[in-house]
Amino acid sequence: MAKRSVNPREAMHRTEADMREAGASDEEIARELLANCPELNALTGHVRSLAHMLTEREGERLPQ
Repeated sequence: MAKRSVNPREAMHRTEADMREAGASDEEIARELLANCPELNALTGHVRSLAHMLTEREGERLPQ
């Protein structure tokens, strides 16, 4: 019988459930998930960059 691969959502759920059972905080869980998933880590960086652009807009400084 072929071994079924685990999709990223299942892997995250399993990791989070195991860590919560062990008493980990949200910050520890997030750090562990980001360390084990380069794609999620990259996405987090993009979201943070977008959030910075949206909250630190300085359009009045743009040339006319």
